[in-house]
Amino acid sequence: MKLLQLVNTSLEHEPPVFALGSLLAKRGHKVLCIGYWRPTLAHTEEYSFGYRLNRIDRGRHTYLPRPLRGGWRHARYCRQALAIIADFKPDVIVAYNYDVLPLAVWGSRRGGCGGQTVYYCTEYTPSPGPYEYWSGWGFLKAMERRYVRRADLLVSVEPNRAELQASAWNWKIDFVIPNAPPYDPKIDYEAREAARLRSGPAKLVYAGSIDHRNGLDGLLEAVTMLRDITLDVYGRVAPAYEAAFRRKLRACAAKSNNRIVYHGAMPYKDLALVLTRYDIGFALYGDDSTNVRYAAPAKVFEYLRAGNAVICTDQPAPSAVVEGAGVGHVVSTMDCNALAAGIRALTATPRELREFRQRALDAFKHDLCYDKAAHGLLEWIEAAGERASRSVRSASKNSESVGVNG
Repeated sequence: MKLLQLVNTSLEHEPPVFALGSLLAKRGHKVLCIGYWRPTLAHTEEYSFGYRLNRIDRGRHTYLPRPLRGGWRHARYCRQALAIIADFKPDVIVAYNYDVLPLAVWGSRRGGCGGQTVYYCTEYTPSPGPYEYWSGWGFLKAMERRYVRRADLLVSVEPNRAELQASAWNWKIDFVIPNAPPYDPKIDYEAREAARLRSGPAKLVYAGSIDHRNGLDGLLEAVTMLRDITLDVYGRVAPAYEAAFRRKLRACAAKSNNRIVYHGAMPYKDLALVLTRYDIGFALYGDDSTNVRYAAPAKVFEYLRAGNAVICTDQPAPSAVVEGAGVGHVVSTMDCNALAAGIRALTATPRELREFRQRALDAFKHDLCYDKAAHGLLEWIEAAGERASRSVRSASKNSESVGVNG
């Protein structure tokens, strides 16, 4: 079976995309993922055996006004993607947001594919306003409901988002699949060994996007209130938050006697083994937008896969995982005092911290990994791929028969 993923990102940190593509490639299928190119990234990349990433250069066109620039770049992306689709002839196309959903539907019906379309919606996007229409994306968002009805399967990543989406589209969501990575026995072994051999003061980690809403100010302050505990931070800083973050980091690093270190962005493929060095990971969200209130953070599952206990804010999805599996602590605020109290609760004794880490690994392996959560989707895709292959073979035989008879 051949599966194609369509993503309007640069394919650097896309957990649900990479999880599905990796698992299907591991099961012997051919998987191609199309995103867009930006400087420093390769145009093509073998993510794993049988799984290839293809990044399309959309051009810069900075001389154009923003709406025209966005439209031109998207049109260029679509034109090149359709050519790749026609050549690849996938049995199933998976679109990951509304901006590529029409392209997936068109592509699955053209180019000799005869395949099926999955809309795997990783973000909840409200109805467009004036700014969205001015930027050009509002028009694609306004078309979403129409194209949802032409998709063959709908997937969401968080139960509350799924309810909102089903209501907005007046259409059933087939699967709700959390943004977890697949189970990897090598990572599991390394994490269990790291947890078993760990000694000394607790090591904290934050890995993910860094913005005003991610609670880093409170977390940095909390570390300065605690003795010996260290914090390492990985991730790309949002430009609007860069100056404020750097000021806070310098002040808190000095106040903590350099127990806080920022390491910059970490390639996603390297993250899992790096996280096994740590005891506690953080998933903190502070603004009240729908996407944040109903967050589906991949980092929670990445921490658990690495054997980290987790401290998270009280959004429904992450708090249900942390409390349900007994793998950490939930805080109702990102205030430094609340975070310091949560850290103390998990680090009271080395034995208790090892138990939290062990539960994290067991919960991920047996209940929370992508393999378990996406089992139904994987079966559906493989069945759809087989149907599409049979249809193509049947059409080919009929064509040969007509040629012979003619």
